Amino acid sequence: MLESHRTTVAHIEFTSRCNLKCVFCSSSQPDYKGIDIDEETIESAIEALKKRKPKLVSVNGHGETTIYRNWHIYCNKMLDAGIKLHIISNFAKKFSPVELHTLSRFKSIEISCDTSDPVLLKKLRRGLDLETLSLNLSRLLEISLKERRRLPEISFSCVISDLNVFKLTDYVAFGKSLGVTHFNFCNLTKYPDLEDTLNANHISEMPVELLPEVKASLDKTFEFLHESHIAYHFQQGLLDSLNQKIREANSSPLPLPPPPPHPLPLQDSKEKEPVEENTGEMNKNINEPGPHRYSSSGKVGQTRSCLDPWEFILLQANKDVSPCCWHRPIHSLGKNQSLAESFNNTRMKDLRRRLLTGDLSENCLNCPARGWTTIDNLRHMVWSYLNPGIKKLLPFKMMKFKPDVLTPFEVHFAEGWYPLETDLNIVDPDCQSWRWMSKKAVCMLKNPHRKALLIIRGGVDKAIFPDQKVFIKFNGTLLDEFIPGSAKFFKEYNLRPEMMGEDDTLPLIIETDKVFVPAVLTPTANDNRELGLQVYHLFFGEAI
Repeated sequence: MLESHRTTVAHIEFTSRCNLKCVFCSSSQPDYKGIDIDEETIESAIEALKKRKPKLVSVNGHGETTIYRNWHIYCNKMLDAGIKLHIISNFAKKFSPVELHTLSRFKSIEISCDTSDPVLLKKLRRGLDLETLSLNLSRLLEISLKERRRLPEISFSCVISDLNVFKLTDYVAFGKSLGVTHFNFCNLTKYPDLEDTLNANHISEMPVELLPEVKASLDKTFEFLHESHIAYHFQQGLLDSLNQKIREANSSPLPLPPPPPHPLPLQDSKEKEPVEENTGEMNKNINEPGPHRYSSSGKVGQTRSCLDPWEFILLQANKDVSPCCWHRPIHSLGKNQSLAESFNNTRMKDLRRRLLTGDLSENCLNCPARGWTTIDNLRHMVWSYLNPGIKKLLPFKMMKFKPDVLTPFEVHFAEGWYPLETDLNIVDPDCQSWRWMSKKAVCMLKNPHRKALLIIRGGVDKAIFPDQKVFIKFNGTLLDEFIPGSAKFFKEYNLRPEMMGEDDTLPLIIETDKVFVPAVLTPTANDNRELGLQVYHLFFGEAI
């Protein structure tokens, strides 16, 4: 149950650049920098996904896919291979006939649109014109009909905030008039307010006296959708956080909306387990850095109702790999590494184990999208997912879950390393101990003369060097070179016997192109060491 041999939904982020500056998106923040994925990685990912045979591949991540050069060519390659595609697009650019032809072959298209008010929409998604959006949609449907092709499923994605929550019924009616058949209501993630613009806030942060009106608006919208037989989905954290705010104000809790009348697209089409009500405090840390996500805490014996680490994968433009759209990356593809190496690596298995035991990571504890359920329910969900053909014939059997036991080989830290340091006040146990290295550090490894696993968990200071490069050399060969996509990185390499040769010891060299001296940056630091990287964990041992 810690492994998964099939994928239901995969996301490939062609680019993290965007042609809009939405007020509730990180791309609007001053320090945001978008990048494009390289074409070689796209080609490799396509080959890996062919073998996994996902039900759907979504060609988007954080950016706008349709501004990536030749995006439609790679999409056509997947479509020609029989892979069904989905895309989330803002439809803000005027598509060419060639692009519209490609889009008409998609299984489903989700358009980012939060309101039917054209003036408000321009303020929320700065740069999006409702007329251009409608024209693109009209031309897309026209091409589909002209080519006698089944129309893609069209859905609208709406970020609910204090600015649009009272106009949702009008918004749904507008979308339905354009042929929209699904609505996806998203939980706002709060980033620092921007200057000289209209800033959106979470509905749970609205004045207490307005909460009854917020509740009434949501009730009316869900009732309208249900009676109109329109499919929809909402992220659970949206209602969890509002429920808790209402309870705190001694008001009646907001009931769950009636179930959608039709199956939902993407990963949300799977059968949902009943959600356990939460009574704990909202997961909100006022002093936390970065964006704030709205959710609530569970009770003892609960875990997240989430199958994403088993059925989902996200490849970002910087080659980071995430188990869902909200968890931080847990793997990063190195040189000549395939996406296939990410589906069942040690980090992915450990995340699955933590979900199955209720020992949740910080990202899962503060998840804005998945609700709470019991540990037994999640185990049953996982067992049913992994055994789709026999789940009706065999009774579910409770299993014990233990992390994979990895046998280490001998590792000697040679030149270039500073002594081990420890700080037990650091919350993340994976980062409580580390070794600093200088510009170049060498480890001598005992040659096992058989397959081996190399794991490196490290960190760089993005505030000092945003483009710091790392080089990893194994036995005289460049194993990998990369610029970490975030401050913490995780690398895992499967090493073959032919890479090791016949010598009894193997050199592992880690280098970086930039170093700093703490005392130069901060004179009171009194630290004159030349520092390159932090290495929290280095494992060389038995392959799984």
